[in-house]
Amino acid sequence: MRDIMDSSKSVHLNATQQLLSSAMDTLPVAGIESGAHDLALAPSAAKAKEPHQKSLLDLKEDCLIHKAEKTVSGRRVLVAFYSETTKEDILNYSHNIRIVVACAQTLNILITQDFHEDTLELVCARRGKRHLMSATREHDLGHELWECLALQHAGQNITGITFAGIDG
Repeated sequence: MRDIMDSSKSVHLNATQQLLSSAMDTLPVAGIESGAHDLALAPSAAKAKEPHQKSLLDLKEDCLIHKAEKTVSGRRVLVAFYSETTKEDILNYSHNIRIVVACAQTLNILITQDFHEDTLELVCARRGKRHLMSATREHDLGHELWECLALQHAGQNITGITFAGIDG
């Protein structure tokens, strides 16, 4: 029996089980019907469970794939691309990119927006760069997203993030 089992796969299985278990812990119980629990993930509940970062210094740097600086109505902002979003997104999507825009002077986060393969694939297809959807090309994908990034703003306030006219 030991000859059949591959030990390298068992480590991956443990990590996957832990991720599934931690995601199940965040699911709220919506109701009880005939003794069974109905579990549903409400988007607002998932966001509430996430730790709220107020500064760029609070984010993990090991997931950073690209960073750059931009000027919006005279205000310098830092734009950081991360390859990780939430535990739930990791289970539901194969590509997860979080874009964080912060004030260059104070490093306070102004806006954060998550993007997944549904939007990312559309952006890459329109730019003729579908090959960037490979997991090994995340750094190149971050750079390409930077090239077509459009920050929506009202004066110096950042209100949204889009890519070359495509809403995220």
